[in-house]
Amino acid sequence: MTPGGDTPAPRYRVEAAFASDLQIAFFFGGQTTDFSNDLVRLGASPPVGPMIAAEGIRDVFSGEGGPFAPGELVSSYGVSLGPRAGVPSAFDPVKGTVPTVSAGVSVLVNGVPAPIYYVRADQVNAQIPYELEGQQEASITANYNGVASAAESVQIAAIAPKLYLVSSTRMAP
Repeated sequence: MTPGGDTPAPRYRVEAAFASDLQIAFFFGGQTTDFSNDLVRLGASPPVGPMIAAEGIRDVFSGEGGPFAPGELVSSYGVSLGPRAGVPSAFDPVKGTVPTVSAGVSVLVNGVPAPIYYVRADQVNAQIPYELEGQQEASITANYNGVASAAESVQIAAIAPKLYLVSSTRMAP
């Protein structure tokens, strides 16, 4: 492998971390003849378009993975999924719908446009379309400004109850 830019000097005693979703290793510090404060990133080029993280689709409220049911709200986590600042969607009272495109972001579930509730560079909240009723698997694709992510597969079930746990505090009598 040939690193881009200047080749770092060989070193030892470095700290390292691997970001598996991005397939990038980060190395910090180390020692050559002196101590170093260098930060070196080693990995493939960053994604050009949106990328949903592996196992990055979760129930909005419980944070659990699938299976998901038609009508369930899910969060897709990843990189380059939307604009840097978060953008909430608004219910259209005239049409009686939530938009399927928001800030240049759309989500397709088995080719069906999903209602979108919130978009940000690292997160998209959308609803599993009711049109998936009776299906057992779905392919989810995020699109941002016309560039599509790779599809992520999820399991679909007729119902998929999940609990939103709220911590409670006990009140004194």
